[in-house]
Amino acid sequence: MEHKVLVLERQLDAFDDHFCGLDLHQVTCYYPKDLTNFSLNPNFIFSFDPDQDGVSSLMGDEMPFDPDEQTDLDGDGIGDNADSDRDGDGTDNDEDAFPNDPSESLDSDGDGVGDNVDAFPNDSAETADQDADGVGDNSDNCLVTFNPAQTNNDSDSLGDECDPDDDNDGLEDDFDDFSLDPTEQVDQDGDGVGDNADAFPLDPTESNDHDLDGVGDNSDNCPEMWNQDQIDRDGDGVGYVCDRDTFTTLIKLFESVVDVRRYLDVRQELRASKGFGDFSLMRRRE
Repeated sequence: MEHKVLVLERQLDAFDDHFCGLDLHQVTCYYPKDLTNFSLNPNFIFSFDPDQDGVSSLMGDEMPFDPDEQTDLDGDGIGDNADSDRDGDGTDNDEDAFPNDPSESLDSDGDGVGDNVDAFPNDSAETADQDADGVGDNSDNCLVTFNPAQTNNDSDSLGDECDPDDDNDGLEDDFDDFSLDPTEQVDQDGDGVGDNADAFPLDPTESNDHDLDGVGDNSDNCPEMWNQDQIDRDGDGVGYVCDRDTFTTLIKLFESVVDVRRYLDVRQELRASKGFGDFSLMRRRE
């Protein structure tokens, strides 16, 4: 059983079946009139307004005997109307940005949030930083995920740290081999080149074929010149069609052919001039 002790400033009335008492807040009447077992169960309570300010104790008058006061925020016995520091924080009301909040007195950026709880007391556009990354919630692209760099590969509303699809290609990062490349998703041969760009998507040793001859650049003996047959006549590792030695040979052969043509031309001229056999007259034409 809960025991209660009634402390009355004054007993107003006592009857055979009930009694009423007055304290600082109200008039309370109890029934039955029995103090032996402390089972004082209130039967009815009615409002009492001794200062006649229109606000009873039951209605929240903390200063029931002062008609000029009703509240005492800091509980110092001085009503708020007369108290020069009604929240009791040591800053006068006139200088206190929050005269009714004992935990705040300044609002440096004038955003309505006190400096003590404002994560950005000098930035009126920001007040909170839920992920403590130094970026205010109003501009943070990952509100509850630490991401001070604010990187955003696909330039959408979510930063990379909290975006399930960083390249916005429709495939979530957990399943995308190239989570930052919207043109690639799969790398079947695991060579680091996406299948869309890999000329040999199933060959990890090859990815490019510049001359489009079907032979990967890594093994093509003429990677810049089409030579599907990969012929290498001199076995030097350089294909016949791009081997400098081959070109040198051809050039020399061409020059020899030209010399022969010139020789024949000169010989013909000698015959025409009856100087047949006089090789001393033979010369190259410029």
